[in-house]
Amino acid sequence: GHGEPRLQAFFLRELMVATGFSRAFLWGNSAGSRLSCHLASMFPEHVLGLILFNITSGPRAASALANSYYTQYIPAAEVATSDEDHSGVSLEKLTRHDLYFGLVARRSANAEAIRATSAVEFAETLGTWADFLLAGNGEPIVGARADMLANIKCSAFVVFDHVDDGFHTPQASRALASALGNCKECVVGQRAAVWFP
Repeated sequence: GHGEPRLQAFFLRELMVATGFSRAFLWGNSAGSRLSCHLASMFPEHVLGLILFNITSGPRAASALANSYYTQYIPAAEVATSDEDHSGVSLEKLTRHDLYFGLVARRSANAEAIRATSAVEFAETLGTWADFLLAGNGEPIVGARADMLANIKCSAFVVFDHVDDGFHTPQASRALASALGNCKECVVGQRAAVWFP
């Protein structure tokens, strides 16, 4: 199955084209770095170069991200599937969860989209996306295969300027830099932020 980063890459490409940015340099941090890599792999004609900060790697990160992003929300959908009418009303609880509350507050249509979603489909989608991250725990970075990264042809600059929290590590940044087909430089240190005014 395909993971959420691929879907996000499709949406980001559509946004770029719709706003007149048919080609751009992409800057990403953590999940944004993963998304940038997917976009560069899937739509190389739209990416001039990559600046990638603080990527995640390894089984611990894969498991934590899968749970943080997806699996922790599956029980709410499973409760909804036990309702007799399967109307999605039980997903109402999700619109009040910290993750979704901000999305709903900024755009009421998000609440309607959540309420209209089948609880079964919601749980299956989250499970598929969690499996996508878990399947990549042996790859250079979580959520991106080595062959995909090797085929990225644009220039890339990889930076680690985060505190090593066991998820974002210097080793993950080095692994990403090594896996990319055209990485110009990998900088590891906690002072990278001083480069930018």
